[in-house]
Amino acid sequence: MKHARFAFPAAGAIAAALLLAAGCDAYEAAGVEQQYVVEGAEVQVQRVDAEEASPVRYTERPDSAGVYRPAEDAVTVQPLARYRLRVRPPAGDGIGAETVTAETVVPGPFRIVETSGDTLVWQQDELRATITQSEYPGRRARFLVSTTALVPARENLTPLAAQIIDRSGEDGPGLADLAVTESPVINGGNYELSARGTLTIDIPWLVANFYGPNEIAVRALDENYYDLVRSQAAQQGGSTFSPGEIPNVIERVEGGTGLFGSYAAATYRLQVTRGADGGQ
Repeated sequence: MKHARFAFPAAGAIAAALLLAAGCDAYEAAGVEQQYVVEGAEVQVQRVDAEEASPVRYTERPDSAGVYRPAEDAVTVQPLARYRLRVRPPAGDGIGAETVTAETVVPGPFRIVETSGDTLVWQQDELRATITQSEYPGRRARFLVSTTALVPARENLTPLAAQIIDRSGEDGPGLADLAVTESPVINGGNYELSARGTLTIDIPWLVANFYGPNEIAVRALDENYYDLVRSQAAQQGGSTFSPGEIPNVIERVEGGTGLFGSYAAATYRLQVTRGADGGQ
């Protein structure tokens, strides 16, 4: 039985595209084009914690099958608001549900007030960011840090990344695969708040695979996004579970699987340099 799978990362600003696919064995936002996309669905997103909030209808892009965007221009996603996704798949497409629904609460905005530097030596300098708090109902914020290499060339590979490519061979990851990396989830509750209400998080150097300019994005995750990431980490061996005890991936969707989640984000640029040994 096939199910709808989708992603809707609401960035706390302008509503993003929504991707619909079916029949895949694992959700990978980057691999949607390899899945069976769902065309002709009725898609809407509605804020459900505010009176008189009308549903926003999503229409399929004519040049991208299975990709839906808001029919209205500049739909603003409000922080700390609750949104409900409702998808009615077309008849006869094999999806085992008449309606697919999910909800997300958008994390509150935050900003980066200080970093450990805009030019740092790989694995020698401390990689940190001081940020304001991101509000979320019932808990402290949980963050994910992603890095995008702006010049992902072979000569810019860090030693660890170069080893990954050299040892993997032709079937392993390429430069483009290593250009975007993500940290494990960083729990804001593990850090003390300063007198001015900020927290300084440690970012692992493993997020940087390339020397040169990188864009660092710190994301505060909603509960759906957080549950998916942490359960995927357990599936991939990022836990102490024995094989028979590994939990299923957590996907908070009624009538389907995938992610309807949201996050707030702040970014900055970082120049990663070689040490005195030339980065060997």
